[in-house]
Amino acid sequence: PTAPQTVRVYGEFRNVPSTLDAPHIVVTLTGAGVNNRSWDTTPDTKYAYSFTDVPPGIYTVSARVPSGMIAETGQGDAFDWYSHNPSSAVPRPTLTGAIPKLNEAVFSVAPKGCTKIDFTIRYESHIKGRVADTSGHPVADAEVALIARARSSFGTSIGRFTAQEHQQTAADGTYDFARVNPGDYSIVVNRYPPSEGNPYPPVFYPAKSTLSDAAILHLDDSATLDNINLVRPDALSPATVHVRVVRKDGSPIDHATVLVFDPVNTLVTAAFVKTDATGHTDLHLFVGREYPLTAATPEPTGI
Repeated sequence: PTAPQTVRVYGEFRNVPSTLDAPHIVVTLTGAGVNNRSWDTTPDTKYAYSFTDVPPGIYTVSARVPSGMIAETGQGDAFDWYSHNPSSAVPRPTLTGAIPKLNEAVFSVAPKGCTKIDFTIRYESHIKGRVADTSGHPVADAEVALIARARSSFGTSIGRFTAQEHQQTAADGTYDFARVNPGDYSIVVNRYPPSEGNPYPPVFYPAKSTLSDAAILHLDDSATLDNINLVRPDALSPATVHVRVVRKDGSPIDHATVLVFDPVNTLVTAAFVKTDATGHTDLHLFVGREYPLTAATPEPTGI
């Protein structure tokens, strides 16, 4: 109970580029009881900062970063990590209601508390474009995914992919991936296999059906790639495929698992069904696509 009422505000910078133009990032704390206290973060300190012996109250912590970069803080989220006062709970820091500007966070901190504000360095970069249908009309709410390109040790493109980011197109069909790190990327609309609610195949920019054929977009520091436009094809027609799983002697296998993998992304399962007592099952797929099938039996014979 006799401990000082002062607080500590600290944090670190993540995603700091090795080509940072400045040798350090200056962090400034302003608010009641302090007069623009500054802290220089450097590579030697792993871009961490700490302000101690600060009175409780409402504060703004801001960062000065090189041109073409910003420091995100999660819209001013503040976290109450622990309290030195065992007699009563320290309330979670509350936001002041102000909308934080770029490169800063606004927060409140209770007596004897600690507040950690981490920054993530982002580039002022964009990859953007528009999705239209085959008639040229904009497509709203289409899912567009940003794929970070990776290559094998042999220099060939890896066919399997995981979307780094995804978003829905606006009413005018536009999308915009902002604050993207420099690197190589590809763009796809409809990354998932066609389904009843979304019967459209994946299309990789500019107009390819597989990632291996997609264009590789190179994004420099704080650059913008515009007019990365895609055309969503017409909806695919559904089809029912009848499957029967039998033993070598022709007798049916009950409860065999039939797996159908997406022909574009082999990490994605397009269907997962069980056979009945006659060894039959139906697959609901789409015309014009080739699907690899695998049947796994519940018997000791395995697959």
